[in-house]
Amino acid sequence: DFIKNKDKGFSVDNVVAVKMDIYQWKKSYQGLIRELKAHPSVREVSGSEILPISAGGGASSVWWEGKGDEKGPFFHWGHVDDNFLNLYGLTLKEGRFFSEDYPSDIDNAVVLNEAAVRAFGWETAVGKKFGISKKHVRTVVGVVKDYHFSSFHESIEPMALMPLKNKSFWLSVKAVPNELNMVIGYLSEHWQDYSITPFDYVIPGEVISQRYESEQRLWKLFFSSAIIALFIACLGLFGLASFTAERRYRELGTRKILGATPTGLVLLLNRQYMKWIILANIFALPVAWYIMRRWLDGFAYRIDMQWGLFGLAVLLSLVVSLLTVSIQSYRATLINPVEILRRE
Repeated sequence: DFIKNKDKGFSVDNVVAVKMDIYQWKKSYQGLIRELKAHPSVREVSGSEILPISAGGGASSVWWEGKGDEKGPFFHWGHVDDNFLNLYGLTLKEGRFFSEDYPSDIDNAVVLNEAAVRAFGWETAVGKKFGISKKHVRTVVGVVKDYHFSSFHESIEPMALMPLKNKSFWLSVKAVPNELNMVIGYLSEHWQDYSITPFDYVIPGEVISQRYESEQRLWKLFFSSAIIALFIACLGLFGLASFTAERRYRELGTRKILGATPTGLVLLLNRQYMKWIILANIFALPVAWYIMRRWLDGFAYRIDMQWGLFGLAVLLSLVVSLLTVSIQSYRATLINPVEILRRE
């Protein structure tokens, strides 16, 4: 639930990304962009070297204004166009994004994420100098809110975005709601009119889901195992309750003759099970806490272990167990005392 609902810092709803190489064009790339923007099912179009679901290139020898002798943090970087921010719903925290109104952005501008600003110890980033290396220094024009380009297993690392130049990149197309398949069909039909490369696309939303397939499989395994374990445990309890009631028929009959009510007899029979259920929880809960804690430690972003969940587990185990036992116990209390005496 946490993975599904946590804000990733960007949106991939109704987005398809097509892999392409602008050196393999039959017609103008800009012509394809204009054609897509004119399509009624298309909302936004963006070209980029990376997608928000990928880390991009890496560099460990970055330079920034105010850098001393310390070693710089590992940096991810990629080139994007000026529509990248709006199409993927990134949030601008400071300054501006790239714009055609600033021609010098192509060679001089860079946009950083919040993790980069924190790593440099800057209070404000706009106007500062930064470079993937000291030979390629640019001016910071904006800062975007941190977004999870990696999975929740990893913390967000510094990222630098630079204006797109002519190179291999992704073409991202955002469709209007419920018309993504129509856009994919249109791209597939017209792709060979523009490029000699095969039509190859990904749906970023599906890629994100695939990142957590192991967690989904684990959840299904836990759920199925829990249901089977509960079923077997309830069968065992039901059989044990039947056996116990059978052995105590004479006692139950005598108590009933002396005025005991069915409710009182059910409570009497159930009392012996409650202590064993509580004792089982005392042994099981620390083991469960340790195993789940170790599993959750594999995620940089995760929920906290709350004891209220374990309290709920104890309560549910008591309710399910006592309901199972009470059914058989109540049937035992309905027996006619005369029948019990006749057996004896």
